[in-house]
Amino acid sequence: MDRIHFSTPEDVDLGYELAGPASRLGAYIFDRLLLLMMQAAALLFVVIVVGIVASSLDAAAGFLGFAVVALIGFGELLYFGLWEWQSGGLTPGKRRVGLRVVMDGGYGLSSSAIILRTVLRAVDMIPLFWIVPALDRKHRRLGDFVAGTLVMRVVGEANTRVPMPDLKYNDLPCHHLALGAGDLAKLRRSEYASIE
Repeated sequence: MDRIHFSTPEDVDLGYELAGPASRLGAYIFDRLLLLMMQAAALLFVVIVVGIVASSLDAAAGFLGFAVVALIGFGELLYFGLWEWQSGGLTPGKRRVGLRVVMDGGYGLSSSAIILRTVLRAVDMIPLFWIVPALDRKHRRLGDFVAGTLVMRVVGEANTRVPMPDLKYNDLPCHHLALGAGDLAKLRRSEYASIE
């Protein structure tokens, strides 16, 4: 088990277990199957709508071809990117396996890191790049290197949200914190930073 350690500004040393290739593959397979089911349902819907609306077979075939490419290409980007952005580094597969994506310093993902990871997922699909996680001590794929992210095991805390570092103090999603909005309004910045 590879572990990584972070020090907080309060000099608290935190250690996390890095996700290994097997757990990352398990999360990916779960996400891939879920994405395929979603894409198949969307494609079936498009086929039905085009069959009802299209007046000529050529127009229907052209639109279906475009729909298939869009569902496969953009579906991949939207699925992983939106899940990781909305849930603070989790996808359904990562949640099931107990993994979370975080920045290399141990804090929540930034928007730019999510975009970089998501866009570079297409490059990571090329078989030549499958060797990258096996050669890296932290089991990072190319998208993780460029975005500055790590995938860690977080069994028991996989449902908690890590605030994104690019959010302002007033924009933090209060519904993910144990304190209510009224409680947070009473805190000074330094007190909030200590809690965080």
